[in-house]
Amino acid sequence: MFPFMPYYYIDCNGDLWVPCTCPCNGNGGGGPGTFTLTYNANGGSNPPAPQTGGAITIRGAGTMLPPSAGITFRTWNTAANGSGSDVEPGVSLSLTANQTLYAQWNAAG
Repeated sequence: MFPFMPYYYIDCNGDLWVPCTCPCNGNGGGGPGTFTLTYNANGGSNPPAPQTGGAITIRGAGTMLPPSAGITFRTWNTAANGSGSDVEPGVSLSLTANQTLYAQWNAAG
């Protein structure tokens, strides 16, 4: 075993392999392909724990609590106001950067 082995990644333009030292992900840290997905309850509380890795499966609401009674979880979105892309629980994807998903809620009634 070598005590140190450099990691390689494709630069920001996607066209050049650049050696870097561990830890590295092409953006300054964390290991190659290691990014964090953070869940934001978006007015609610107790969101799922963050996930770290390259390939992940999107979590459901789990024990997350809604902002108020009668409101139910609808899906995750890449923007807090819902103007981004919806990301359904159970979808598998590969992270290429750190990302936050925001809970989207169905109104009561």
